[in-house]
Amino acid sequence: MPRAIWSGTISFGLVSVPVRMFAAVSAHQLHFSLQADHKTHEGANHPDRDAQFRYIARKVRQFQRHGQPAISVDTKKKELVGPFKNAGREWQPRGEPVSERTALEAATVLAHIASEHRFTLYEYFITDKIGHAQDMAAAKTTLADLASFIRHFLTKLDLAQTTVILTSDHGNIEDLSSRNHTLHKVPTIIWGSHRERVADRINSLVDITPTIVDLLTETTN
Repeated sequence: MPRAIWSGTISFGLVSVPVRMFAAVSAHQLHFSLQADHKTHEGANHPDRDAQFRYIARKVRQFQRHGQPAISVDTKKKELVGPFKNAGREWQPRGEPVSERTALEAATVLAHIASEHRFTLYEYFITDKIGHAQDMAAAKTTLADLASFIRHFLTKLDLAQTTVILTSDHGNIEDLSSRNHTLHKVPTIIWGSHRERVADRINSLVDITPTIVDLLTETTN
C-alpha cells in the first residue's frame, strides 16, 4: 500500500469524509525550480474566450429548461484584469521521468485503495485531453485501455459490499469534430450493492452528490 502524501476531509453538508491523497509513483530525488506567472495579451475577441462563455450560456439555458437552478462560479484566483504585473513567485517541483503503469496495474492499485476507505473518488481526465486535441488515434487506444481498466477494477472489488458509480460531467471524446465540450447526454453506470436504489435516485448530474451523501449517511447510522 503506498503511503499517503496528504490527509484531510471532504464535507458534504453535515457529512465529513476522511480523505487521503496517494502519489502514483515513488520519487526519491526531487528537484525544484522557481516559477512565476506570465501573461499573454489575447486581445478583446479571442475565440477561446467567446467559446467559453457561449458554452456557459448553453448550459444555463439547458438547466433552466429542466427547472434546475444555474449558478456560474469562477473558481480561479483573484487577479487584476489588464496589463498589471503579478510579482508572486514560488518553488515548484520539476517533473521526473517515471515508469507508467499498465491499465491492469492501475486498476489493482485503485481497487486496493477503495477497499480500505468508505469513499474513494477517482478522476480520469485523459479522455478529456484527447477530445480537446481531436486525436482519433489516441482515442481508439485510450478507450480500449480504459475499458480494460474498468473491467479489471470491478473484478478486484467485493461488489456485495461496494457501490461503484461511473459518470461524467460533460461529453467530449465522443465527438472529435469539435475540440470543445459537448452537450450530449452522458451515461451513469452503477455496479455493486445498492445499485437499484442509486439508479432510481439519479436523473441528472445534480443528483450524484446528494445520492452519495445519502448512502454514506445511511451506512453510518
